[in-house]
Amino acid sequence: MTIQLFSEETTQTRWRDRMRARRAILASSRLAKAKPERIERVIGKWASKYPVTDMETARTDRAAVCSVSERARSQEGCLLRSIAVARAAKYRRRSITWCSGFALEPFRGHAWVEVGGVPVSENVEIADYTKSLEVRARGDADVSAASGESAGAGLLEPDRMMEPPPAAPVRPRDLFGLAKDKRLLVVAALMALVGSGLTLLIPGFIAKFFSDGSFSLPSLGWIGVFLGVLLASGVAMVFQYYYLQKVGETIVRDARGKLSNHLLRLQIKEYDERSAGDLVSRVAADTSSLRTGFLQIFVACTTGFPLVIGTCALMLFLDPFLMGTALALIVGLGFVLFAVSRLIQGASLVAQQKLGSLTSQVQRDMGGIRTIRATNATDSEASMLEGRVEDAWQAGLKMAKVQSIVSPIANIGFQLSAIVVILVGAYRTSIGAMSISELVQFAALLFILVSPLGQMASALSQLHSSLGSLQRINEILDLPREDELDMANLLSPELLKTLEASAKPNAPAIEFDDVVFTYGTREFGQEMDDADSLVLHKLNLQVPEGKRVAIVGPSGAGKSTVLQLIERFYDVNRGAVRVFGKDIRDYSRSDLRDVLGYVEQDAPVLSGSLRENLTLGLGDVGDDRCMEALERVNLGYLATRSEQGLDGPVGESGASLSGGERQRLAIARALLSNKRILLFDEATANLDSHNERQIGDVLRNMAGNRTVLVVAHRLSTIMDADLIHVLEHGRLVASGTHSELVVKSQIYRNLASEQHLV
Repeated sequence: MTIQLFSEETTQTRWRDRMRARRAILASSRLAKAKPERIERVIGKWASKYPVTDMETARTDRAAVCSVSERARSQEGCLLRSIAVARAAKYRRRSITWCSGFALEPFRGHAWVEVGGVPVSENVEIADYTKSLEVRARGDADVSAASGESAGAGLLEPDRMMEPPPAAPVRPRDLFGLAKDKRLLVVAALMALVGSGLTLLIPGFIAKFFSDGSFSLPSLGWIGVFLGVLLASGVAMVFQYYYLQKVGETIVRDARGKLSNHLLRLQIKEYDERSAGDLVSRVAADTSSLRTGFLQIFVACTTGFPLVIGTCALMLFLDPFLMGTALALIVGLGFVLFAVSRLIQGASLVAQQKLGSLTSQVQRDMGGIRTIRATNATDSEASMLEGRVEDAWQAGLKMAKVQSIVSPIANIGFQLSAIVVILVGAYRTSIGAMSISELVQFAALLFILVSPLGQMASALSQLHSSLGSLQRINEILDLPREDELDMANLLSPELLKTLEASAKPNAPAIEFDDVVFTYGTREFGQEMDDADSLVLHKLNLQVPEGKRVAIVGPSGAGKSTVLQLIERFYDVNRGAVRVFGKDIRDYSRSDLRDVLGYVEQDAPVLSGSLRENLTLGLGDVGDDRCMEALERVNLGYLATRSEQGLDGPVGESGASLSGGERQRLAIARALLSNKRILLFDEATANLDSHNERQIGDVLRNMAGNRTVLVVAHRLSTIMDADLIHVLEHGRLVASGTHSELVVKSQIYRNLASEQHLV
């Protein structure tokens, strides 16, 4: 499961160790997503090839990995951390024992490394884990006997907590690493080198006009060659920029695809804590910035840098003294530009954050436009939106101020350098130190030099902006996926079969066993008995298979939370939730949700067609089955309302549907899925009495074939349920049928009395 128990404490490490750790983390990211068998096979090769490392070196490597990666410092990143430590040992031509296992109450997984049977720098909680996989390093047992390390040596104190430092900033090489098609880059680089080489020939042709010390036209052959060189240089540039644009667009496509895919797989808590508009901004704006930065840097490196080297070499050949003068001026200007450009990355990051806030505000207002109009809040929302626009403008203005300094400094500096160099060259010509043709050629080379230097200065400015965008993208990509530590993905197939066999026979469809839960983050050692923070308090309840069961209670009792825990949107802090006798943490989330149909309280509708919403997650479903499901919830008329039938649009977020129609559409999807368990969260809250009775009849008729669990506020919809559980403040206070609860439960009797049912 994925549970935040404690944060890793970081210690100071050497620069060399941190560089090795960064390399290990980058190389281990893909392996950390592989199946346990592949991880065991890869680490096993290292363990058989190299001798075991020592405890002190292992601690150093582990500390370095934790210091450079925020994800590796978290309990959720234990798999990446342990593999990266094993790889860091490999870089030292050593190996280390790698282990993974699980603990109970709550059921959770963990991966760690050992030397001589002693866990390296792990919390004392490691004693609660049972090993499921172990890849022992060569000669590790001898180290254990020789070292005399105790089982508790090197463990962190459980109550020593610290805030993790910020993640390491991205580097320019991370930006270049986004380009996957190296062949196109090689072709583009070759075209750039060809173009640069041809450009360097041009000053020599110009010097031919002054070969006799005065201006004279060369032969037609020379002029023809000169024009041919210009044409060839232009053709090479065309191909270079085409291939570069193709690579740049591929970078944007890959980044957007990877980021979008990861966004859909984050833990639910991340969507609770983050702004949707900011996430959209990262997918749209930040990915585009990667392309701009990559293109400018690549052009600067493959075109600008060779031109600079070539022109400097030719200028040095023509007149070393004049070249030294020009180089001194340019180097001094370069230091100034570099110092100024470092301010851009911070300003760019702030500007992008403000843009994300603006996007989020616009999205919020567009989604609630009817409520805003109905409450006459248009002016106040417009004022708030203007404030967001102003903040984004101010942030953009600050970035523009920094960027506006770079170009003028570069231009003025280059112009002054050129003037000084030409004056010095004229003086040297007057004293006979160089000829007029050499001075003309030197001046032409100098003007060629100005363009790539300005190009490189502009690229340096854009680089920091793009790195800010890449850092925002990596912030999301570094977040763990929902299924990253699912037991079904972490444990071996043999152990999974053992857990499957341990499922309780004849168990209820759903069972809560002493469940304790809070939406807040629990740190290691924190007590779970704080009544004010808990949503569920040692909850015990059962839902028999094939029955229709209801959960009722006052607002805030934890009714909807029960369904979200069954769906495993969140994991319990203590206790267990079982489905068909098996702890839901032993399922993969995909397998678990294959047996669960869920109708949310707000029943959102996705933009698209009626068919797309009806068959979401179900694959290819025939028209007949779709129409049958719609008819069962009295929505058959939706398919005839449009000439496109089931393919007719439902509007942005289902704007063309009423609240009741959206709820019934969600119910129809659940019925169409044929899931063994159906979960309904206030599924009839927006229905009129006629449709409410019809949906009630549908749910009633499903009893026996499927298990139905209904969270209800209106007791009239569940009075005939087989079993009713009453919750208050996260505790089960009564269970029974309607007639039984009216007699024995004061809370239920009050709810029924308020709705005139008794």
